Amino acid sequence: MPNLHTEPDHLTDVYFPSETVVHRDPLDRTTVVQVSGELDLANAARLEAALYEAVGRPNERLMIDLSDCVFVDTSAIGSLLRARRALDRDADEGPPMVLVANRPHVLRALGLTGIDQIVPTMRDRHRALDLLLRFA
Repeated sequence: MPNLHTEPDHLTDVYFPSETVVHRDPLDRTTVVQVSGELDLANAARLEAALYEAVGRPNERLMIDLSDCVFVDTSAIGSLLRARRALDRDADEGPPMVLVANRPHVLRALGLTGIDQIVPTMRDRHRALDLLLRFA
């Protein structure tokens, strides 16, 4: 059962049983989706719901942090690709979405599917956020 937890007025965290955490700071127009554990068909729908809520906001930027993810399957990668397509913008505006991944097997899955060629993929969360905010 989801547990909704509200921080100060400008930041909301939503916790899902699948260990997906969504942070949003409206001042920066940035949503961070942090996933830990397995990202597979069993919880891809929750991930997709979080992603589509974010991409529905005008000029929103999206960071998906897979640093604590131990497994990613093609259903989850499909959700990431659909979110990226929904965020399509003029390339001059900078990347609307970045991925953070540092585990070899997750990086390998991203590379095999080619999503790392479509969405900037970085090993460090701070550098990824820096890249998004540079184009604010």
